[in-house]
Amino acid sequence: LTCPTPQQIRRQIMMRRSVRHFNEDEVTDAELSYILEAAKYAPTGKNAQDNFLLVVTTEEGRDTLLRKSMEVIRQMGREYQDSNPGLSAFFTMKYKMYQEKMEDGLFYHAPVVIYVFSDSELDGAICASGLMQMVEAQEGLGACYIQLAADPFNFSEDLRRDYEIPAEKKCVIGIALGHTDEEFFSSVPRKEVPIVWR
Repeated sequence: LTCPTPQQIRRQIMMRRSVRHFNEDEVTDAELSYILEAAKYAPTGKNAQDNFLLVVTTEEGRDTLLRKSMEVIRQMGREYQDSNPGLSAFFTMKYKMYQEKMEDGLFYHAPVVIYVFSDSELDGAICASGLMQMVEAQEGLGACYIQLAADPFNFSEDLRRDYEIPAEKKCVIGIALGHTDEEFFSSVPRKEVPIVWR
């Protein structure tokens, strides 16, 4: 087994971008298999292995999920109107852009969408990070974490029921992924992380 060098991993971490523009190339079964295998081997607290994935790969499936999610987002906009007007306005705007312009503000027309559910948000976050690492390791693939995509599953019991999501699982994140023509030649500026040394 040949391990990647620290320089290779450093470059992968530094060059990662949130990709929201995808080309027409299909994500192959082999590429997807590598990505999903990363979930199987993701570490979990007490080895609970409590992660659960929803993977959508067909145009019909994405369109249906987008429509159902946007209906829930409209409900969320109404629900938060009094308690959180800013959030309500954001949800309402997203729904209107979809309704009036058919704008895909959730998946960005990605050919594959993966949802990570878990009993533990921490376990789910670690799993999602592993999935993203495997996306980045495959040439030409790109992806984006999408919190807004996860919100409808944590708001609507009907949506969870439609997709047979176990009751104890929280939707941690959605990931849109596909092939991209975008190229990046430098890392983005970052602030130094505060560190306390003892």
